Amino acid sequence: SSARDDIGKYGGADRVRIEACFDSVPYQLSQSNKKFMYTRIGRKLDEEGEEVQPESSESKKSREAFREYGDSLTWIKRAAYGNYCHALNVPESPLEHSCRPDHFKVYFSDTGLLLSMYSAKARRGVFNGDSSVQKGAVAENVVAECLVKAGYGLFYLSRLSGPEMMEIDFVTEIGDDIAAIEVKSGKSRRAPSIGKVGDVFKSVTRRIMLEDGNVSVDDRGIEHYPLFAAAFIDELDPFDGMKIKAEHGTQSR
Repeated sequence: SSARDDIGKYGGADRVRIEACFDSVPYQLSQSNKKFMYTRIGRKLDEEGEEVQPESSESKKSREAFREYGDSLTWIKRAAYGNYCHALNVPESPLEHSCRPDHFKVYFSDTGLLLSMYSAKARRGVFNGDSSVQKGAVAENVVAECLVKAGYGLFYLSRLSGPEMMEIDFVTEIGDDIAAIEVKSGKSRRAPSIGKVGDVFKSVTRRIMLEDGNVSVDDRGIEHYPLFAAAFIDELDPFDGMKIKAEHGTQSR
C-alpha cells in the first residue's frame, strides 16, 4: 500500500517500529477497551478475527514499550495516517484543556485503509452490511474520520468503575453544545452510558446515537440518527445546520 511505501521511504531507521505501530491499530480497535496500549504492539488477528500470539513471548512493561514505540506512533499521526482520540477527565469546554494526553485511541484517517488490513472474511462482513465487525471498530473509525474531516476534535469519556461507570465513544463540541456520541454498530439498542451521561455531567447538553435506524428523538431526549449521518455531522449544529426539536419530533433549519 502507499502507506507502507511511505513508511519504507520516509521512516528511516525507525521504519520497522513504525510499521509495527501501524500494524497494531486494527488489533487495538478490535478490543473492548480500545485505548491504544504500547504493550499490545506485536499482537495481531488471524483470518477468524482471533488473536495471534507474537513471535516473541517477552512482554514489555508500559514505560519500556513507550520508550521503544512512542516516537514511531507519533510519526503515523504526523504523516496524517492516524487520528488520536483523547480521553477526557471531565467533559467541559474547552475539551482540549480537559483531555489526558497519555490516554488515547488511534483511528486510521482512512477507513478503507483499516478495512484493507482486516481479513477477507471480515471485509465481506462489512460489505454485506455487518458493521459490527471487530467489535464495531469499522463503524467507529468511520465516525472518527467524519468528525475530523468536519473540523471537530476527537475525545472520549471512560469511567471503568464506580457509580459514574460509563463508556462514551466520542465527545465533541457542536456549536455551543457539548455532545456525547454513541456508535451502535450491531442490532442491540442497549446504551446505558448515553442514557446517564447527561445526569452525571450537566455540561453534556446533547446526546446522540448513531445506529442502524431512522431519525428520531426518544422520551429521554436522546437524538437518534442512522450511521451514515456521520458524514453530515456538521449539519447537526443548530446555528449552522439542522437540529431535531425534541418537543415536536421535527427537523428545523
